Amino acid sequence: MSGGRSTETGELREPLAATSLLGGGVALGVALLGEARPAFGIALGTLLAALNLCALGWVVRGLLRGSRPRASYAVLAALKFALLVGAGYVTLATGLVDALPLAIGYGALPFGIVAGQLLLPPRLREEV
Repeated sequence: MSGGRSTETGELREPLAATSLLGGGVALGVALLGEARPAFGIALGTLLAALNLCALGWVVRGLLRGSRPRASYAVLAALKFALLVGAGYVTLATGLVDALPLAIGYGALPFGIVAGQLLLPPRLREEV
Protein backbone atom coordinates (compact mmCIF):
# COMPACT_ATOMS: atom_id res chain seq x y z
CA MET A 1 0.00 0.00 0.00
CA SER A 2 1.80 3.02 -1.24
CA GLY A 3 1.22 6.72 -0.79
CA GLY A 4 -1.12 8.35 -3.25
CA ARG A 5 -3.35 5.32 -3.61
CA SER A 6 -7.02 5.76 -2.83
CA THR A 7 -8.18 4.15 0.39
CA GLU A 8 -11.51 3.29 -1.25
CA THR A 9 -10.07 1.35 -4.17
CA GLY A 10 -6.65 0.44 -2.76
CA GLU A 11 -5.02 -2.26 -4.80
CA LEU A 12 -8.26 -2.78 -6.72
CA ARG A 13 -7.76 0.27 -8.89
CA GLU A 14 -5.82 -1.58 -11.61
CA PRO A 15 -7.99 -4.75 -11.68
CA LEU A 16 -11.14 -2.63 -11.66
CA ALA A 17 -9.89 -0.47 -14.52
CA ALA A 18 -8.73 -3.52 -16.48
CA THR A 19 -12.08 -5.29 -15.97
CA SER A 20 -13.98 -2.22 -17.11
CA LEU A 21 -11.74 -1.64 -20.12
CA LEU A 22 -11.79 -5.27 -21.25
CA GLY A 23 -15.55 -5.64 -20.93
CA GLY A 24 -16.21 -2.19 -22.35
CA GLY A 25 -13.90 -2.88 -25.27
CA VAL A 26 -15.71 -6.10 -26.12
CA ALA A 27 -19.09 -4.35 -25.82
CA LEU A 28 -17.87 -1.53 -28.06
CA GLY A 29 -16.54 -4.00 -30.62
CA VAL A 30 -19.85 -5.84 -30.71
CA ALA A 31 -21.74 -2.53 -31.00
CA LEU A 32 -19.53 -1.49 -33.92
CA LEU A 33 -20.51 -4.73 -35.62
CA GLY A 34 -24.10 -3.50 -35.44
CA GLU A 35 -25.35 -5.75 -32.66
CA ALA A 36 -26.86 -3.40 -30.08
CA ARG A 37 -28.70 -5.92 -27.88
CA PRO A 38 -25.70 -8.22 -27.28
CA ALA A 39 -23.48 -5.17 -26.75
CA PHE A 40 -25.86 -3.92 -24.06
CA GLY A 41 -25.82 -7.37 -22.40
CA ILE A 42 -22.02 -7.42 -22.39
CA ALA A 43 -21.90 -3.89 -20.97
CA LEU A 44 -24.40 -4.82 -18.25
CA GLY A 45 -22.42 -7.95 -17.38
CA THR A 46 -19.25 -5.85 -17.17
CA LEU A 47 -21.01 -3.38 -14.88
CA LEU A 48 -22.13 -6.21 -12.59
CA ALA A 49 -18.58 -7.59 -12.55
CA ALA A 50 -17.08 -4.21 -11.66
CA LEU A 51 -19.64 -3.58 -8.91
CA ASN A 52 -19.07 -7.09 -7.56
CA LEU A 53 -15.31 -6.49 -7.44
CA CYS A 54 -15.80 -3.17 -5.59
CA ALA A 55 -18.16 -4.74 -3.06
CA LEU A 56 -15.90 -7.73 -2.53
CA GLY A 57 -12.92 -5.45 -1.96
CA TRP A 58 -14.89 -3.40 0.54
CA VAL A 59 -15.95 -6.51 2.50
CA VAL A 60 -12.47 -8.05 2.50
CA ARG A 61 -10.84 -4.75 3.48
CA GLY A 62 -13.28 -4.43 6.38
CA LEU A 63 -12.59 -7.96 7.53
CA LEU A 64 -8.84 -7.43 7.46
CA ARG A 65 -9.02 -4.11 9.32
CA GLY A 66 -11.31 -5.53 11.98
CA SER A 67 -13.17 -2.25 12.35
CA ARG A 68 -16.52 -4.01 12.89
CA PRO A 69 -17.50 -7.43 14.17
CA ARG A 70 -16.78 -10.14 11.60
CA ALA A 71 -20.39 -11.30 11.62
CA SER A 72 -21.51 -7.99 10.14
CA TYR A 73 -19.17 -8.48 7.18
CA ALA A 74 -20.43 -12.04 6.72
CA VAL A 75 -23.95 -10.64 6.45
CA LEU A 76 -22.75 -8.00 3.97
CA ALA A 77 -20.98 -10.67 1.89
CA ALA A 78 -24.17 -12.75 1.79
CA LEU A 79 -26.18 -9.65 0.86
CA LYS A 80 -23.69 -8.82 -1.90
CA PHE A 81 -24.06 -12.32 -3.33
CA ALA A 82 -27.85 -12.18 -3.11
CA LEU A 83 -27.91 -8.83 -4.90
CA LEU A 84 -25.62 -10.16 -7.63
CA VAL A 85 -27.77 -13.24 -8.20
CA GLY A 86 -30.94 -11.17 -7.97
CA ALA A 87 -29.71 -8.62 -10.50
CA GLY A 88 -28.76 -11.40 -12.90
CA TYR A 89 -32.09 -13.13 -12.43
CA VAL A 90 -34.12 -9.96 -12.97
CA THR A 91 -32.25 -9.00 -16.12
CA LEU A 92 -32.67 -12.48 -17.57
CA ALA A 93 -36.26 -13.07 -16.41
CA THR A 94 -37.47 -9.76 -17.82
CA GLY A 95 -35.75 -10.44 -21.13
CA LEU A 96 -33.67 -7.29 -20.80
CA VAL A 97 -30.58 -9.18 -21.99
CA ASP A 98 -29.70 -12.67 -23.14
CA ALA A 99 -27.67 -15.01 -20.94
CA LEU A 100 -24.58 -15.39 -23.16
CA PRO A 101 -23.77 -11.67 -23.55
CA LEU A 102 -24.33 -11.16 -19.82
CA ALA A 103 -21.94 -14.03 -19.07
CA ILE A 104 -19.36 -12.68 -21.53
CA GLY A 105 -19.47 -9.29 -19.83
CA TYR A 106 -19.16 -10.84 -16.40
CA GLY A 107 -16.32 -12.97 -17.74
CA ALA A 108 -14.23 -9.81 -17.99
CA LEU A 109 -13.78 -10.05 -14.21
CA PRO A 110 -11.16 -12.83 -14.03
CA PHE A 111 -9.31 -11.47 -17.05
CA GLY A 112 -9.40 -7.99 -15.54
CA ILE A 113 -8.03 -9.21 -12.22
CA VAL A 114 -5.11 -10.93 -13.95
CA ALA A 115 -4.44 -8.00 -16.28
CA GLY A 116 -4.72 -5.57 -13.38
CA GLN A 117 -2.16 -7.48 -11.35
CA LEU A 118 0.21 -7.45 -14.30
CA LEU A 119 -0.17 -3.65 -14.48
CA LEU A 120 0.96 -3.20 -10.88
CA PRO A 121 4.48 -1.84 -10.45
CA PRO A 122 6.92 -4.62 -9.40
CA ARG A 123 7.31 -3.28 -5.86
CA LEU A 124 3.54 -3.42 -5.30
CA ARG A 125 3.29 -6.86 -6.91
CA GLU A 126 5.63 -8.19 -4.21
CA GLU A 127 3.33 -6.86 -1.46
CA VAL A 128 0.27 -8.62 -2.91
